[in-house]
Amino acid sequence: MMKLSKLFLFLSIALFSLSSANSKEIFYKLSKELNFESINLTQHLSSDCTVENVSDFREFILTQQKDGADWIAIIDKKIKNAEILSGNNEKNIIDDTNVNSAKNNKALTLIYESQRAGLDRNFLAAYTIYWSKQPSKTNTYKQLFPIGNEKLTAIKRNAFESKPNLMSVCWSPTSFRTNLRMFTTIFRGYLNVTNQNFEVAFISYFMFDLKFSEEAAKAVYLEVKDIEKNLSQ
Repeated sequence: MMKLSKLFLFLSIALFSLSSANSKEIFYKLSKELNFESINLTQHLSSDCTVENVSDFREFILTQQKDGADWIAIIDKKIKNAEILSGNNEKNIIDDTNVNSAKNNKALTLIYESQRAGLDRNFLAAYTIYWSKQPSKTNTYKQLFPIGNEKLTAIKRNAFESKPNLMSVCWSPTSFRTNLRMFTTIFRGYLNVTNQNFEVAFISYFMFDLKFSEEAAKAVYLEVKDIEKNLSQ
C-alpha cells in the first residue's frame, strides 16, 4: 500500500510539472498545432455575424440524436440559472426575439460544436456553465469564453490575411458560437501536443493562454469536472 501511495504521488507530481522544459515544449508546439482553418469564420462585422445563426443545424441535431431535445432543455435551463445567479442575463433580453441567435440557443449550439470539434458535449456544457456562473463587471458585457489576446490576434491575422482590418472580424465578447468555436479550436491544439491528456491540456490552456497560475488552473479544472459529473448523472 505504501509503495502504491508513493507511486501515485510520483505520477501526480510528474503530471503537473509543466514548468521548465515540458511547458516550453508545449508552448513551442502550439504555434504549429493550432488549426486556424477549423474556425472557418466569415468576414462580417460582429453585429452581422453569420456564424452566429443556428438555423442551419437545428433540424440536423434533432433528427440525428434522439435525446437531443431533452438534453437541450436541461442544459439551457442550467445555463440560464447560472446566468441569473451571476447577473449575466440582464443584457441578453434584447436578443430574445431572435430565435436563430446562438446566444439564445446555447445548448443546441453546444451539441453541434461538440460534434464538430470531437469533444464531449457534457464537458462543453460544464465549461459554459462554469463561465456563466462567473460574475460580470458593472456596466460591461460578460465575455462568454475568455480568449487570450495573443491567440485571438493570431486567429484574426490567419483568418483574414488578405483583409487585415482586424476590427471587421466576426467576433465579439458576447458572440456565443464564435467564442465557443475559437475555444474548441485552441483547446484541440493543446490536446494534440499533450497526446490527448485531457487534464494536462486543460490546465496548460489556462496557464499559457489565460495566464492563470497553476494552482488556479487546477481549481478551475476540478470545478468544471465536478459540474460535468453532475450533468452525466
